[in-house]
Amino acid sequence: MTAAPAAPSLVIRDRIRGLARLPPARVKPHPKNARRHDDRQRTVLRALLADVGVVGALLVVPADAEALAALREAEGEQGFARWLKGYKGAFLLADGHMRREEIAGTLTCLVLDLVAREMAEVLALLDPIGALARTDAALLDELTKDAGPLGDEVTKLLSELGAGAAPPVMPGADVEPPVLEGDDARLVDVHDLRAPFPWFGGKSRAAPIIWGAFGDVKNYVEPFGGSLATLLARPGGPGKVETVNDLDAWVANFWRAVAADPEAVAAACDWPVNETDLHARHKWLLGQTEWRRKMLDDPDHFDAKIAGWWVWGCCAWIGSGWCADRGKPSEKLPRRDSGASGVHSQRVMGPSEQIPHLSSRGMDAHSPAPSEQLPHLGNAGRGVHRVPTEQLPHLQAGSRGVHRASLSIDDGVTENIRAILRELRDRTRRVRVACGPWERVLSPAVTTGHGLTGVLLDPPYAEGTDSLYGNHDKSVSAQVRAWAIEHGNDPDMRIAFCGYDGEHEVFPAGWRCIHWKAQGGYGSGNGNPYRERIWLSPNCLAP
Repeated sequence: MTAAPAAPSLVIRDRIRGLARLPPARVKPHPKNARRHDDRQRTVLRALLADVGVVGALLVVPADAEALAALREAEGEQGFARWLKGYKGAFLLADGHMRREEIAGTLTCLVLDLVAREMAEVLALLDPIGALARTDAALLDELTKDAGPLGDEVTKLLSELGAGAAPPVMPGADVEPPVLEGDDARLVDVHDLRAPFPWFGGKSRAAPIIWGAFGDVKNYVEPFGGSLATLLARPGGPGKVETVNDLDAWVANFWRAVAADPEAVAAACDWPVNETDLHARHKWLLGQTEWRRKMLDDPDHFDAKIAGWWVWGCCAWIGSGWCADRGKPSEKLPRRDSGASGVHSQRVMGPSEQIPHLSSRGMDAHSPAPSEQLPHLGNAGRGVHRVPTEQLPHLQAGSRGVHRASLSIDDGVTENIRAILRELRDRTRRVRVACGPWERVLSPAVTTGHGLTGVLLDPPYAEGTDSLYGNHDKSVSAQVRAWAIEHGNDPDMRIAFCGYDGEHEVFPAGWRCIHWKAQGGYGSGNGNPYRERIWLSPNCLAP
């Protein structure tokens, strides 16, 4: 055997500070991990885990910069033990991303004290260095015999390695994940029509994946409607039957009002940003208890003034709290930053609580919750804004949403606003808008009773924040996932389920997991935009 070349004289540092057994929630994927794992690789890993168990530790680094600095100062095993006991934050993976996804329960991790540059070097080189190794076919054959009977997929892989077959080539580590990078994703061109208000968690960027998986389904159902980003992006315009639902009555009322009387909504939301008006309107909106009852009693009921004032406030508000019923409204400053969005934008953009009759082309009702927060002032304005509080409205240069200036004024109503709402009216005129719990629009009468159905499930993420999701229960994500798995093999249903990587257990065989990157927004600095996943049911269209 040829001797290995002599290694140069090096001082090699041990960067492993200690071993920690961590819950999965504290171990986060690195946002720039470039390795992508296909179904075959996962099958072989699962076979090894099932037969032998965990035999290797994940490599992690504390995500918090101050905690990392403290770790680097800790001395010896006792110093590490004290540091670990005091640190309650998250860790970023340097190696072991697929194992983290496949192992349920406590994760065995080696904690490293790498700085950002060193972390990038390890991510870029550790796996590729291993992939450069060649295989001694004779020794591999002996090992295979010693291991005894193995599964078909494992045996096939070992046979290919013994024959000199090259392992799959993975994407380069120096490229940041693109906006859409789905494994086996079928992408289609979509329509560029959006709601005139900011909305946390919208799926406009994921719409090409979702409609590529659904195709031109006869029936479309979205139990968590929000800004209707995916519906509005549908290629070719409206489908035969479309039903949306949202637990927030403000949202449901806006879409009802726009579909029925966009001119009245435009007149109500055409008003300059004024902090006094923001708080006065917020308090007035929160006091409309009779309107909420009517929304639940009458599937045809809407209030254009409430819709206009709500979207006006959404575009002036900063962050969360607009019309969220969590007690006394806050005094928040409105938006003042440059540009504008939603109804403040300058550019023309393209009582029974029983669900209303939806088994044929029908309608619906919903219920909301308000709060008082400072309006958005970071730029000149933006689309509709959330939850009310007594905060300063958005006052930075320009404006956003319905507060953006337009070049023409007609009858006191900015023509820009009217154009936006007319286009939305034309698109949503036949959409049935329900207002209530998500399960109500997932009965057979609303779904497969109309034929082949595409169901988009975008529940509040389990790691979401109360300030953004209001009264939505975090446990709903697990409940919705259970429904999706139960109905995943229905030949008349194509399901897309949205969530973060690491939030959910592996879906059953036949489901595909698609990676995509969300637009940076609230809390985007934590790497969450890179954790977005869409799980597609077995009957979704393949690439």
